Amino acid sequence: MKRILLSIVLLCFVSLSHAALNPAEKRLVAMLESGDLSQLKSAAKQIEGRGGYDQQVLDVAAEVLLQVYPDAWDKQIDTLSWLARALGASKNGRYYDALQEVRVGAPHKKLTKHATKALKELGPAQGTQYRRGMTSIPTTDYR
Repeated sequence: MKRILLSIVLLCFVSLSHAALNPAEKRLVAMLESGDLSQLKSAAKQIEGRGGYDQQVLDVAAEVLLQVYPDAWDKQIDTLSWLARALGASKNGRYYDALQEVRVGAPHKKLTKHATKALKELGPAQGTQYRRGMTSIPTTDYR
């Protein structure tokens, strides 16, 4: 009984948290989760250009980056670099550790370079750091 009640409360929380996003932010989340590299890059460019999106949008961007970068192939590197720069442009210190992980572990020099630039733009770590798995996204291979 307690598990069922907890599940209902969590489901309501998730539904309410996505309801707080405005239509443009909901569209960005859909683009980030689409599995399409062109949509992912477009969303990253929009986030990077504006910088001040809701933390839920940035969490999805961070999750995609952290899930894809370790095994990224050449075609994905440019898009992942845009994601790193978008997180840096957010000026939200929550993403410091995520960008640091990418900077240190990226298998491609271009991604390392952009993660380093993003860290400089981001500034110091602040508050609870984003870690892989804190946001659930659909499993996809981003082609």
